[in-house]
Amino acid sequence: MVEKQDMDSCSVLGGQQMILTGQNFSSDSKFLLFAPPPSHLRTRLSHKESGEP
Repeated sequence: MVEKQDMDSCSVLGGQQMILTGQNFSSDSKFLLFAPPPSHLRTRLSHKESGEP
């Protein structure tokens, strides 16, 4: 569980280091960070799944 991080965003090209503080991981742990799809996209997918136009 991450309790604290030193930045909220960074370039998608990488090259920056984010410091994470928390429990249940070590300094050798690797993290995969991703952004969820925009909410309107999730709404559209939900409508398609339920059969609505």
